[in-house]
Amino acid sequence: MDRFRAALRDQHLITVFDYWCASRGEKSMPSRSDIDPVDFPPKVLPYLLLADVVSSGSGHRYFHRLCGSAHVEASGWDQTGTYIDELPPRDGYRDYLIGLYDALIARKAPLYTESTYLWREGLVRTTRRLMLPLSNDQVEVSMVLAVQVFDFPDRQLFIKSTLGNFSEYHETFRLFYPETTTQEDVAKG
Repeated sequence: MDRFRAALRDQHLITVFDYWCASRGEKSMPSRSDIDPVDFPPKVLPYLLLADVVSSGSGHRYFHRLCGSAHVEASGWDQTGTYIDELPPRDGYRDYLIGLYDALIARKAPLYTESTYLWREGLVRTTRRLMLPLSNDQVEVSMVLAVQVFDFPDRQLFIKSTLGNFSEYHETFRLFYPETTTQEDVAKG
């Protein structure tokens, strides 16, 4: 746990991870009823995302139940009430996001990633994303609690450069809890 927690490098992510660990106790995953957003410090709430895992004939779909205001500001639109597969394809970015959720569902374990987004103007933004499984039955993942923070050095450029108009993205790091990561994991994106 120490290596995974240290990799998070952001107090928002560490706060949510510690809360998830405390909420699960001896269970493999906490349930949604174990999680109360009121327990989070107010500064964490804008960075939270909550997605339902909806089984379908061809696998799973992921429904955004909640997208915090920092995520709305970074992406340029509120995805609350939408399925991830309804996002524009964006040169494989939608499939990348679905792949992250699929990987978390398959491993039933927390997932941490770092990604870099580039704009044609030469602007760069880095994001750190922590995705945590929730389960109603301790067998299947029923929801995903995520916290995502964005590093963008210039506030004025941030406003003009939402995630809705980036030109390319690259995952630079992937780590599962317990601490397992491989180049293959990063390459799979």
